[in-house]
Amino acid sequence: MAGDTLYSARWPLPDVAREPGGGHSAGRLLRGWRKRALMTQEQLAEQAGLNVRTVRRLENGELWQPRSRSVLLLAQALELDGAERALLSAVTRGSPDAERDEPAGNGPPAAAAIVPRQLPADIAALIGRERELATLTGSGPELAALEGWGREAAAFEGRRRELTALESRGREAAALESRGRKAGAFEGRGREAVALESRGRELALLEGGRRAGTVPVVSLDGMAGTGKTALAVHAAHRLASGFPDGQLFVDLHGHARDAAPVEPGEALARMLRALGVPGEDIPEHLDDRAALYRSVLADRRVLVVLDDAADEHQIYPLLPAGAGCRVIVTGRRRLSGLGDALSLDVLSPAEAVALFVAVAGPARVAGVPRDDLHVVVARCGLLPLAVRIAADRLRAHPTWSVRHLLDRLAGDRLTELRAGRHDVAAALDVSYDRLPPDQRRAYRLLGSHAGTDPRNGTDAISGTDAGSDTNPGTGTNAISGTDAGNGTDAGAGTDAGKGAGFGAGTAAALLETTAAEAERLLERLLDVHLLREASPGRYQLNDLVRDHAARTRPCSGD
Repeated sequence: MAGDTLYSARWPLPDVAREPGGGHSAGRLLRGWRKRALMTQEQLAEQAGLNVRTVRRLENGELWQPRSRSVLLLAQALELDGAERALLSAVTRGSPDAERDEPAGNGPPAAAAIVPRQLPADIAALIGRERELATLTGSGPELAALEGWGREAAAFEGRRRELTALESRGREAAALESRGRKAGAFEGRGREAVALESRGRELALLEGGRRAGTVPVVSLDGMAGTGKTALAVHAAHRLASGFPDGQLFVDLHGHARDAAPVEPGEALARMLRALGVPGEDIPEHLDDRAALYRSVLADRRVLVVLDDAADEHQIYPLLPAGAGCRVIVTGRRRLSGLGDALSLDVLSPAEAVALFVAVAGPARVAGVPRDDLHVVVARCGLLPLAVRIAADRLRAHPTWSVRHLLDRLAGDRLTELRAGRHDVAAALDVSYDRLPPDQRRAYRLLGSHAGTDPRNGTDAISGTDAGSDTNPGTGTNAISGTDAGNGTDAGAGTDAGKGAGFGAGTAAALLETTAAEAERLLERLLDVHLLREASPGRYQLNDLVRDHAARTRPCSGD
């Protein structure tokens, strides 16, 4: 029958779970799952932390609408999968006037346990992030295939449940023996459970796939506009099928223009409600909420996407403990101690051109010289957000040509790179506002003197320098604008690996501080991706970042 497919991955649910009319009843479902787990009513109640009377009344059909928390605890104790939890939730909603296992007051009925599907809509196509996507989804050599990992996790889960069932049989045998009942039929099963005790190494190997990685966490960091959220959502859609118990998505507003960062306690409350925990059952204290969150997810396979994190302290309470979960975190700041990390840079020129053509439409760029397209994306700093905005504006103005767009970008490009709610300058404003005063000052001064990324074919830096920050040929300071690495003017577009960029010595002169303090400030700006490291100890500003820093003025407190 169709309902039996819900349980085909494990032992079949007994037919007593069905009503004569072909439907399901909560009592018969619960009794069938309990017998499948080889548990008595007393054992199930103890495992779930409920009164045995509640279990007995549920199975006897005397309690049609239990509290959602009781349903959740029973599902955990019985180790139900996502489909089984959904079925139990559906049949325990009951009628509006059904009796409850605890007084519900005059408020609305408790929400039923659900399987959350919170991922935002996926983008049609992701351009230029193939390597990072392969790392996130495991379709490349960087990580073991996560989809394969999901299947292995399911296999481990099945084996673990079989082992748990065998241990339960052993406990059942011991219980019957202690009551003086005949336990001959269970002696073999008891010996199986005892044998498991001596198989510690094999058991460790079976569970090794879960223990070794604990909760896999991948963090995506990068400057504003590099496409972190789009990549995370796209990867999450690719991975969703491996997490049948649901997908959670929380925007933490770490760098939102009009909202303060979400407190961890508030984020936990949202996720707990999404997982079926009634609001009245959510604890007040942060630690208690985090503990309940970990308990709810302990035996579930859920994909969690935490978008736009402010820092590690906001993230740590939101990490589940169950090895069946997976977490993807995005943020502008490099997040340490969270597992694997991917830093998103700007696109390559070829990738940026491909993105521009895809957004603007091939018809809008038909016949345009390839060199002109390369100049357009270069003036966008190769930043995905800026490239998309420029392409959107071209598409929105049928009378514009690519040459006209180029002319506009030759002026105040930050003003031009604004469309609707997308605004490059506003995004950089938020990054700047999050800096402490000493880093804001360093950012402004570096932007006033430093030039652009040489990969764009423009001024490499108004003052590039070698390791000593002076030109060994002339003895002049690197601020003069020559590249000490090859003696040529940086405006020629020298390669970053040949000495382009500036070091701590030049920054110290600009900031009127020591080289050690300048290096500290540079590292802090690097951590939030307002600088990029061209080579060890050599730093650069993206074109758009430089423009933003140069036009930013001190505010009170700076």
